[in-house]
Amino acid sequence: MNSLKIGIFDLFAYAIPGSIILVISFILYKSSDGMINTNLSNLISMDFNFVSIALLAVLSYLTGFITSILGTLYLILIEKIFTQVSPKKCPNLNQSTKYCLVRELAPNNFKNIEDFNVLKKMSSNIAFIILVYDLLLFIFINNYNIYYFLSGILICCLLTRSAWKFHKYIIIDLDNAVYSLNLDEKYIVRDSLKS
Repeated sequence: MNSLKIGIFDLFAYAIPGSIILVISFILYKSSDGMINTNLSNLISMDFNFVSIALLAVLSYLTGFITSILGTLYLILIEKIFTQVSPKKCPNLNQSTKYCLVRELAPNNFKNIEDFNVLKKMSSNIAFIILVYDLLLFIFINNYNIYYFLSGILICCLLTRSAWKFHKYIIIDLDNAVYSLNLDEKYIVRDSLKS
């Protein structure tokens, strides 16, 4: 790897969910009396310089990256609970092979699929974060009532549904791209030439 590039995927999939975790953790850390501290003036009035902003950006990214592993496991669990999406046009190729074919032979289609992947990752990460914090707040914070809890569960469900929808789009678009561009035939021809 010649250079380290941080792009839009990293921002939406890791940095934004990581910054949400840091802000919520800061709020919870400040509420030592068992009450939620909704006054964000402490956070806003802090003196931020370049080093502290860079440190927060790196911490947000790392926190989001670690959380993305749990968000992915959360989405896999949801996939096992609900019906799985299966490709209909090219069921003989696995997802990994389709990704490789589309990436190498149809880069425009691959960009669209990666856009869906970014949105899926961000949605599942934020849904997982909201679910965990909602449960922790409901259990440990005195003035966190049932309406807040149900609102958090509703937001988590909406984000999970979005992540699932993007996951479905990825599988369908991969399948459609391989089928409509005859990439599966090109793969079979390449594979037979190697042997």
